[in-house]
Order: sequence, then C-alpha cells, then structure tokens
Amino acid sequence: MSIVYISWKDAPGWVKEKLEEHVLRFKSIPVEIGTEPSVGGYDMCNLYFYNGVDVVELKGATKQAPWETPVANAIAAGRKIKLERPECMVLQIYYFMGKPFCRLFVHPEAVAKGLEEHKNLTIVQQAILIATRAYKSSYGSEKDFRYYELGKSYGITPQDWHREKQVLVAGGYLSARGSLTLKGKNVAVNLNEQELRKELKGGRNATGSEK
Repeated sequence: MSIVYISWKDAPGWVKEKLEEHVLRFKSIPVEIGTEPSVGGYDMCNLYFYNGVDVVELKGATKQAPWETPVANAIAAGRKIKLERPECMVLQIYYFMGKPFCRLFVHPEAVAKGLEEHKNLTIVQQAILIATRAYKSSYGSEKDFRYYELGKSYGITPQDWHREKQVLVAGGYLSARGSLTLKGKNVAVNLNEQELRKELKGGRNATGSEK
C-alpha cells in the first residue's frame, strides 16, 4: 500500500470536520492508498467510513457491544475492509503513547496524482531524500551525517551531493534549510532505502547512468 501526505487545507471537508470534533488538527495527514486498508491494533481508536455521501462511525468492538455494521464486523473479525468504489474512504483516529494520530485510507482511483515522480529523479537525488527522511543532519563527529551514510560511503563526491541537493530545493522537494517539503516527503516515504543502496553499490553516478 502506497503512502502520500496531504496538507490540512487539501483534506476532504468531512475529514476535517471529524478531526475537529475530536479537537484535533494536523499540519499534514498521511494517506494510505489501496483497495484493502488494514486498520486496528490500537485500544483507543475511532473509525469513520465514507461511502461518497454519508459518514458512518464504526463503533468499537467489545463483548458487551459488538460492532454493528458489516464493515465494522469485518474489522472486528480481523479481515480487511474493501474499498469497492473510488469515492469510499476510511478515517482512523488513534492514540499511541498518549499522542493522537490519524490515517486516511483511499481508493487508488481517487488519487489524481501518481506516485511515480521518483522516476524523474537521479539516484543521488533519491539518496538525498531518503537520507533527509531517515537520518539526522549531524551525528557524532560527522557534521553531514546524511552525506556520510548515503553519499561518501558510495563514492559520491561532496560536489555532486550538494549540486543535486540544490536541484531538489529548486524543484520544491527540499526547503531552503534542507528539510523535506510536503512534495519531498511524498516521494521519500515511498522510496526503498535498501534497494537504493544496492543501486548505489552497483556504481550508478549522479545522473543515474552506469559508470
């Protein structure tokens, strides 16, 4: 299941209404894309199913109060919900370590923008996005720990790394300070670090072609 992030202003109206009912407001909302979202695993959890017209709250399952709808019963039984139509969505509000979180599950056909944007990026640009997502900017004696992990270790020169980083800033993937923007986060979260390390080890250069 692919993941993207949307800003608060871009979230569906019914999603914002439900979050505000819980006195919650998030800067960005994770969206998981697929036809069979898997929810559960949290003791404190609220679920809402949207069929394109109405929003139905799925009541919590207990021995005294079983879940009341077919969709809810499927979740209670440990089965996945199936989003049969593009307009169907599920909103999950849950708490972990006392902190509130949310996830929105949507049908692939409902996502206007594809998730293939990373194919337009060079191997070094992908490495920078992954490093920004996964590692601190500095660690121990390494002042540029991200470059050390996914650049220097694979023979990428500092010049290539910083040049490609500026391309990402110009493209809106990184802020001027080098942090992930929403656009960059949506690409980075769907990149596989282990697969990228294999490609880097294979000797691809900053342009993405073989050495």
